[in-house]
Amino acid sequence: MPASNKLRIFEKIINNINGIFNTIAAVMLFLLMVQGTADVVGRYLFNSPIIGTMERGQVLLALMVFLSWGYTQIKKGHVRVELFLLKFPPRVRAVTNLATTFLTFVFFVLIVWQATLAAIGTHKAGEVMYVIHWPLAPFQLFVPIGAIFLCLVLILEMIQYLLQIKEGV
Repeated sequence: MPASNKLRIFEKIINNINGIFNTIAAVMLFLLMVQGTADVVGRYLFNSPIIGTMERGQVLLALMVFLSWGYTQIKKGHVRVELFLLKFPPRVRAVTNLATTFLTFVFFVLIVWQATLAAIGTHKAGEVMYVIHWPLAPFQLFVPIGAIFLCLVLILEMIQYLLQIKEGV
């Protein structure tokens, strides 16, 4: 099987997984809205708020962000400044994009490493959320999971930039 076919298959797998993560994040957003609405209705109409709404909301919000990193990168949704870059020839743009993507990759590899260590430390300490007493470590693992799938997207982008440099386009 040629390398370009393997690359397309790898890209399709990574895109599909990130799409699934994005769908999960959208469901979490819906749950966050339902929970917030139920809490407000319960608090002001029945004088009975839902216990732990704030903690569950924080968890859902964090998971939404971390699971969406890779999909946002695929869709080019992250902030990017191209004011001067667009004036360069295509090959220079590809080299610049490769360099910045590589630095981003290194940064997120460090996030994977440190977030994993933090989750392990939290698990060993047995930390739980204050009101709802859920263990904190499993939710902290979504940081490195999201970062790993963002790193896979960044690897694909770096390969594409290398191919652009090689082709001179």
